[in-house]
Amino acid sequence: MADGNVNWKEYLDLAKDLKQYVASNMQRSETLDFVKRDYGMYPWSIPTLDRRLRHFVVRYINRNTPVADVVNAVQMELRGGGQKLGYRNINLKLRTEHNICVPRILVGEIMWELDPDGVKSGRVWKKKNLPKRTFVCDSPNWLFFLRRA
Repeated sequence: MADGNVNWKEYLDLAKDLKQYVASNMQRSETLDFVKRDYGMYPWSIPTLDRRLRHFVVRYINRNTPVADVVNAVQMELRGGGQKLGYRNINLKLRTEHNICVPRILVGEIMWELDPDGVKSGRVWKKKNLPKRTFVCDSPNWLFFLRRA
């Protein structure tokens, strides 16, 4: 617990905890619940949390991460158990296991470059190109009357 006399800007444990919450991939609402519990002496809301995250330079996405680091981590995941995972799950693994927080689109593009056949084979929903069909009912609301019977 923080001392009531300390300004939140000077409280380094708050900065450390905020970094830990972001690193564990918590949503802002979940983070807000934790900081309200642990730092209840300060007023909290989502905009306040955003302001304090900006003050301590804590970001959910780091756009300055070298692409080579991301490529190496994605290659490691694709060689291991992440062969059948999509770009969203690979991005989650990068966040939690490798501490790399980059945009999902970057992870998707890197996966496409490294393993285009694997990405194509994982798109199950693209394989089903059913023709457009016409459905005919006996009367208006026929389906609703059918369910009651």
